[in-house]
Amino acid sequence: MVAALQYSRSHSSAIGNASQEVVITAVLDGAVSLLDAFSRYSGAKQASENRQKRSGFGGIGVVLKPVDHGALVVTVLESTPAFLAGIKANDIITHIGDIPVKGWRNKGLVRAVHGEIGSYIKIKIRRKIVGMIDYSLKRERILFPTVNLIKENEALHVVISNFNNGTAQQIASKVTKALKWAKKPVAGMILDLRGNPGGVLNQAIKVADLFLVEGKILTTRGRHPSSQHEYLARENDILTGLPIIVLINGNSASASEIVAAALQDQKRAIIVGTPSFGKGSVQSVSRLPNDGELTLTWSHFVTPSGYVLHNLGVPPNICSISEHDNAESIVAEVLKNASDLSRLMAAWRKVSVDNKHARMTLKQNCPVNTKLRRIDILIAEKLISDTTLYSRILGISNSIASVQN
Repeated sequence: MVAALQYSRSHSSAIGNASQEVVITAVLDGAVSLLDAFSRYSGAKQASENRQKRSGFGGIGVVLKPVDHGALVVTVLESTPAFLAGIKANDIITHIGDIPVKGWRNKGLVRAVHGEIGSYIKIKIRRKIVGMIDYSLKRERILFPTVNLIKENEALHVVISNFNNGTAQQIASKVTKALKWAKKPVAGMILDLRGNPGGVLNQAIKVADLFLVEGKILTTRGRHPSSQHEYLARENDILTGLPIIVLINGNSASASEIVAAALQDQKRAIIVGTPSFGKGSVQSVSRLPNDGELTLTWSHFVTPSGYVLHNLGVPPNICSISEHDNAESIVAEVLKNASDLSRLMAAWRKVSVDNKHARMTLKQNCPVNTKLRRIDILIAEKLISDTTLYSRILGISNSIASVQN
């Protein structure tokens, strides 16, 4: 490729006058355009942002906002250098090093605060009543939180925005603490994956494993022998069998679909919402000499019950798109038509990956929705509060064994 680029530069003024990055982008964009929709090239800037989302960056753990007198500390992330040093929300950073930051824009603040892991940064802070405080902080790897947990109506509501390299640990920590310090017994968990576009594959495996004692989580299949893997549950269920409701919608994709499918197929959770996106492929990411990234589809996901997620998605046990407008009526309708749901689940798990028409027809049984609808949560709370009802819905779907026989 290098020789071809050199030849092109010497024989074309347009290519010869273009920057190296422009030429590389044009060549690789053209190459990956012949592949599937999820293979792509990212230039150095975009690739750096991608790596930070996945693996974090060197920083001190603050979210800043430019204000008249400097940079307002909007949020301090737990267990980060800033948090441990005692920096608080509403503090004003006036100097980074000896340089005043008054008038700086957000990008300049980010560049100054970020740096090599292990390096030091000096900042001056103005705090109300206290006055000026000097800090010298050692930068550590910062992973932005992807998990939010609140306890409401005796259920843990866990929202995962996306999957980065810290997601599973965040869930394990937050759920364990919530169970330990709950004033009243926790009745179950609502795991909200609506709008979650996915992320790091091994984090999806680890998240599913947090709630499974044994059994298959995922199989990946591709043309190359090394692309074929089987992932099994190896940990203890941190909820010790408490009911789980997983919320999904049409924007739940990739890693979020892995978690939903594994918990559903192993009969560990009830899925509520609408069918997920159906992004069932694994991408390998290669860092290039120019610090860009080449992302290529490597294999496809196969759920524990044996169906391929790609262009199909995960089916809800309870479709929240209904002529009824309340949780009780929607759940009652599912129970009334239990045999229809059972047949739909069986057909979903057996449909051929090559039969695009049949796969699209299956998804039409529950119209795809991409909004965050309140009715999803109301249905989940209804099921969590009634263990008998939960068990009845969970029992409608065929077992993995019956599907595979």
